[in-house]
Amino acid sequence: MAKSIIQYGLLVGLATITVQALIGGTGFLGIVFLSFGIYYAQKRKSATIDSPLKFGDFVSIGFKMSSLSGLVIGLYTYVDLSFNPDFIKEVLNQAAYFLEDAGIEGALFDQTMSIYEVILTPFWLGVSVFFGQLILGFFISVFVFLVARKRS
Repeated sequence: MAKSIIQYGLLVGLATITVQALIGGTGFLGIVFLSFGIYYAQKRKSATIDSPLKFGDFVSIGFKMSSLSGLVIGLYTYVDLSFNPDFIKEVLNQAAYFLEDAGIEGALFDQTMSIYEVILTPFWLGVSVFFGQLILGFFISVFVFLVARKRS
């Protein structure tokens, strides 16, 4: 079973970073890739045992698979943004524009921008991608469990 989790985790991670590299982002496709990966990993697990999978099995498979794919995507994000600092500068410029547009100025503007500069680094963006993938994987696992339970 661990082999299929690794296979689907790597497949989802590689598919997501391929699309991200080609079109500059994944958007909804990342959710679709993760959903299919979790579904097929859980389907393969349920085919190998006689009894139906329990809730914990669904969440465990989804967590393991999404953590592996999140690690791949997070590492790619870190490496990509390390070699492309212009993207982070553009995001910081947009944030400054939106703060100015909202009427925030002076010390509050400076504080907010200094927080953004700490958070918007390749490392922290890679970490946030990893944890975002974990959270998304949990919710998708619960959803797939509810659909599978309703079907049986």
